[in-house]
Amino acid sequence: FSVTLLWISLVAISAAAPKFAVVRVTDIYRELPSTAEMQKDLKSQRDAILQNKRAVQLRGIIGELQVLQSQIQAKKNEIESESGKKLVRDFEIKRQEAETLRQEFEEFRESEDKRINKVMVETMRSSLDRISGAAQQIAKERNIEGVFDVSGNSNTGLPFVLYIADSEDLTEGVIELLAEKPLDEAEETPETAEEAETPAETGDKPEE
Repeated sequence: FSVTLLWISLVAISAAAPKFAVVRVTDIYRELPSTAEMQKDLKSQRDAILQNKRAVQLRGIIGELQVLQSQIQAKKNEIESESGKKLVRDFEIKRQEAETLRQEFEEFRESEDKRINKVMVETMRSSLDRISGAAQQIAKERNIEGVFDVSGNSNTGLPFVLYIADSEDLTEGVIELLAEKPLDEAEETPETAEEAETPAETGDKPEE
C-alpha cells in the first residue's frame, strides 16, 4: 500500500512539474521576409544619400580642386606670376566652397541617418513583437510554462540560458506560424507611418 502511495505521489509530482521550451529568436528574425525587405530598403535609402545633389556637387568640386592643385604644382616655379597667383586664388575660393558644401552634406547625412535608424529600430521592434506573440501562442496551446530565447549571449560570451533539461525547441513552429500569418496589409508599418506625415506635421522641408 505504501509503495502504491509513493508511486501515485511521484506521478503527481511529475505531472505537476513545469514544462519549458526554447526558441532561437535570431534564426526566426533572419528567416522573416520582412527582414530581407527591410535590409534591401535601408541599403537603397543609404545609397540614395550618396546620390544627393550636395554629394554630387561636392565630388565635382573635389575633382576641380585636384585639377587646380595639379596646375599649381606645374607652376610652382612661377607661383608669384599673375597666372600663378590667380591659380592660388581660384584654389582657395574653390576650397572654401567645398568646405561649405561638405558641412551642408554632413548635416543632411546625419539627419537622414537618424531617420533611417529610427525606422530600422521600429521595424525590428515590430518583428520581434510578432515573434514573441507567436511563441506565446504556441506555448499556450501546448501548455508550456516558460519559453527561453537561446540565441543570445551575455556580455561574458556565454549563452544566457546554459541548460534546460528535456526542453522543446519551438523555433520551426514559430517560423511556420508566422509564415501562415503574414503582416496585415491594413496594419500601418513604421515606413508607411513615416510617409504619411506631411512636411507641415514634421517640420521637414522638401529636399532642394
